[in-house]
Amino acid sequence: MKLKSRYRIFIIAGIFVGGFILLGKMVFFPSTYIPAKFTEARLEGAAIAQKIVALSGGALASLEKISEYDKNGETAEALILISQQLIANRVTQEEAVNLSRQLEKMARFLSSIKPSNARQKAMEAITSEVALVSRLISYNDYLKQLFEVLSAKFNHRYSNIYESRDQVGGLIQKVNEEAQAINEFDGRFNKALAELDKIVL
Repeated sequence: MKLKSRYRIFIIAGIFVGGFILLGKMVFFPSTYIPAKFTEARLEGAAIAQKIVALSGGALASLEKISEYDKNGETAEALILISQQLIANRVTQEEAVNLSRQLEKMARFLSSIKPSNARQKAMEAITSEVALVSRLISYNDYLKQLFEVLSAKFNHRYSNIYESRDQVGGLIQKVNEEAQAINEFDGRFNKALAELDKIVL
C-alpha cells in the first residue's frame, strides 16, 4: 500500500511539474507572438492607407471631369480642377510619409513575430504597402505632368491641338492605372494581415 501511495504521489507531483513547465513555456516562450509595437504600427498604417485610397478615389472622379473639359475645349476649367487636385495631393504626400514611418516600425519588429508563417504574412503585408508608396510617387508625378500639359495648352504653347489632346488622354490613363494599383496593393496588405490574424488568433 505504501508503495502504491508513493507512486501516486510521484504521478501527482509529475503532473504538477509538467503543468508548471508547460505554463512557463507558454508565458516565456509562446508559440505565437506579435509585438505590441508591431500591432500599433499596423493599425496606424492601415488607417493611413485607407486615407490614401480615399484621396486617390476622389482624384479619379476629378480626372473624369478634367477629360470631359478637355474634350469640350474648356481648358481653363480643366486647369482649375487639376490645380485643386494638386493641392489635395499635398495631403496625400504627407500621408505617404506617415505611412512609410509606420512601415519602418513594422519592419523593425518583424523578426520577433512567431510562428514563421505568421512572420511571412507580415512581410507580405509590409511589401505590399511599400509598393503602394512607390506607385503613389508615380501617381503624383503623372498628375504634375498633366497639370503642365494643360497649362501649356491654356497658354497656347501647343501648335497642334490633337497632340496636346493625346498627351492629356495618355496621362489621365496613367494616373488611372496608378490609382488602381494603389487600391490593389492596399487590398493585398489587408488580405495578408487577415491571414496573419487567422494564424495567431
